[in-house]
Amino acid sequence: MGSPLDCSIYNSNKEIIQSLPFRVDINPRVNSPGSSYARVDYGGRVTDFTLTIVNTIPTSIFCLDSLKSLTIEYGTSLTIPPEIARLRSYLTSLCLIEISSSLTLPSELFNLTNVVSLSIIFCGLETLPGAISQLSALSELDLTGNRLTSIPVTLAQIFLLRTLVLNANPGLLSLDNLQGTQFC
Repeated sequence: MGSPLDCSIYNSNKEIIQSLPFRVDINPRVNSPGSSYARVDYGGRVTDFTLTIVNTIPTSIFCLDSLKSLTIEYGTSLTIPPEIARLRSYLTSLCLIEISSSLTLPSELFNLTNVVSLSIIFCGLETLPGAISQLSALSELDLTGNRLTSIPVTLAQIFLLRTLVLNANPGLLSLDNLQGTQFC
C-alpha cells in the first residue's frame, strides 16, 4: 500500500489535471473517441471528468474537489482505488464502462452517499454487495452486461431508486429479492 493521498500538494484543479500521465482535453466541443476529457466551470473547477483507455486510475483525480460526474471507460483489469471515498460530498454520477473482466467493488464506494446515478456496464461484476443500500440518494442503477447471479435484498431499501437496468446478466434468473419494490 502506498502513502496516503495528499491533496494539499495541488494549488488548483488545473495542477491536478496537468499532473496526470496522459493528455486530458479541457471543455472539448466534441468528445473525441479514446480521449480523456474534463468539463471545467468558469471558476476553473473540474465538474465532470472522463477517463478513457487508461492502464491505472490516478488517485490524484480524487483530489478534484468539485467533481460531480466521473466516468471511467475502456480499461483492462482496473480496480477502483479506496481514495474514491474522498468524492463523497459532491459526486452525484459514477459510470464504469468495460474497465475490467471481473470487477470487485471496494467498500469505500458505498460512502458516496450523494450518488444519484450509478452505472457499472460490461465490467464482469459477479456480486453486488448488500452495502449498496448505503447509497440512499441513488435513483438510477444500470448493471448491464455483468455476471450477476442474484440481487441483494438490501437493494429494496433504497427508497429513491426508480430505474434499475439488469440487461445482459445471463446468470440472473430471479428478481425475487425485489418483490414488492416499485420502480418507474
